[in-house]
Amino acid sequence: MIDILIIGDTHIPKRAIGLSPLLIKELNTLSAKKLFDFVIFTGDVVKSPETIRFFKNLAKKKFLIVQGNMDYYYGNIEAPLYDSLSITLKNDSYLNIGITHGAEIHPRGDKDELTKIAKENNVNLLIFAHTHLAEIFLSSDGILLLNPGSFTGAWSFVASRTPSFIIIKVDIEESEIKVILYELKNDRIIKTIESFYFKNQQFLKS
Repeated sequence: MIDILIIGDTHIPKRAIGLSPLLIKELNTLSAKKLFDFVIFTGDVVKSPETIRFFKNLAKKKFLIVQGNMDYYYGNIEAPLYDSLSITLKNDSYLNIGITHGAEIHPRGDKDELTKIAKENNVNLLIFAHTHLAEIFLSSDGILLLNPGSFTGAWSFVASRTPSFIIIKVDIEESEIKVILYELKNDRIIKTIESFYFKNQQFLKS
């Protein structure tokens, strides 16, 4: 089993003072049992080296981070605009994961445009951000699109005030991917779980 943590859009200190204490507590509880194999940050950290250090320390194998449009002005300018990760499953099939902030998508978070980017980069799972709206979306082409939302619940034109993150659990033997969305609503953490099978380089709802 491979565990992947996905976070993004913290916007510290411009739109948020710091990380959500309740979500940090939840992450510390989860990582106390086992560090995440990979941690993916979708950008718009803005200017907070301690935030990057916190999430980087949760990664056992690799920490991946891309640059958000606000990072360009305030910090984190050394991060790439796009990154990718490939995971080998049973029978030598490959799960290709793409990572982008998504500021170039118009209108924001447009699923057709995101699916097009996934195809152009030959990825089966595209992780994006920018809207601050947490989403789990399966396209008609079998491409999985994931947005972790904003870890701080920072304001955006689309959504705000709901801190969130996503954990992916990849079962290498069964080629099953479980997506767990954590959202903080009314001081309670709400979990939404969706499962998918990965077959013939496409995702299917399980």
